[in-house]
Amino acid sequence: MKKPGMLALLAALCMALSGCQVTGEVENQAYVLVLALDSSDDGALTLTARVPQIGKSGNKGEQEKAGDSPYLVFSVSAPSWSLALDALQWSTPRQVNLSHIEMIVASEALASHASFPELMNQIADTPHLYTNARFVVCAGSAKAFLEAGKTVIGTRLSSEINAMLSQYARQSFIPDASFADACYSANAIYGDPIAIWGYTADAAPSGNDRGISVVESPMWQRFSGTALFRRGVFVRALSPEATRLLNLIRGQSKVLSHVWQDASYELELDSPPDIKILIDGSDVTISLRVALHIDDSLPDGVVNALETAIKADIDQLIVDCRQAGCDPFGFAELAAGQFATVPQWLAFDWPGRYAHAAVETLVRVSRRHAS
Repeated sequence: MKKPGMLALLAALCMALSGCQVTGEVENQAYVLVLALDSSDDGALTLTARVPQIGKSGNKGEQEKAGDSPYLVFSVSAPSWSLALDALQWSTPRQVNLSHIEMIVASEALASHASFPELMNQIADTPHLYTNARFVVCAGSAKAFLEAGKTVIGTRLSSEINAMLSQYARQSFIPDASFADACYSANAIYGDPIAIWGYTADAAPSGNDRGISVVESPMWQRFSGTALFRRGVFVRALSPEATRLLNLIRGQSKVLSHVWQDASYELELDSPPDIKILIDGSDVTISLRVALHIDDSLPDGVVNALETAIKADIDQLIVDCRQAGCDPFGFAELAAGQFATVPQWLAFDWPGRYAHAAVETLVRVSRRHAS
């Protein structure tokens, strides 16, 4: 007989304890959507955060045209990550919340510094920081790159970033790279990390060897290509064309859009690339077999030319990565599986073997008529 009364009392207590408090907690949070990292001339770390104004109303387009953006930018500088994070808390009039970060951006200058792997670890160890955010290395200032971002098609910046980078990754213009994956690879004893390469429109090349250029676009931020690392330190950027081949080899893409003689051809993988690492004493051979098909009745001459062109581009990509001293392909993990213990693997000196390994690539393109 007492159960209904007890249930009513518990319900009343729950309402009293929650009520407006939950809403108040949300209003008191500064949810960081983008976090940008720069190094200053005096060696300090500049930390820039972009946060939404909770409850901001009105038409987005009118706000941005009037300079009244629904997003705020806070920037601080300090000698270390912990001090910069503390300064960011002090400079922001709400509790800084790092659990909703969509993108972490590091400037090329900072990512190229020998201390960057240590900084990555400090960021990854920060409580409640969302490390699965997309990871970008940009040319020039990361703060300027952050400030160049705006909503173009979407209504919210968080949705815009996620939809945009997912689209670019599906098209293989960029790798689908997260900060967590990069940090893990930087600390691993196998391959090397990668990130998305970015730049602002004013730093974009006017064209390329394919004669393609952006004539008009509301996008001031550009994401195109891959940032390569060696032992956690940025070394160079790959073009979007090379990125498509890298994604294919890494198994992140099943489709390859390849340009040959001013025409674009879309090819599909028959099966995942066949990669073998053959070790004979101190000699290493990297064997890579790629089987593709194209749904078109192309002449034999075009099919053969595509095979030759794709093979040459893959060979050049491997040469470029080896010259940069990095292995973004996953070759090291395949090779490590042939060693019984970690000390044996470390003693083998994969970076040195990889640099001088023989490389055998084979590309086959078949024709399949579309049904």
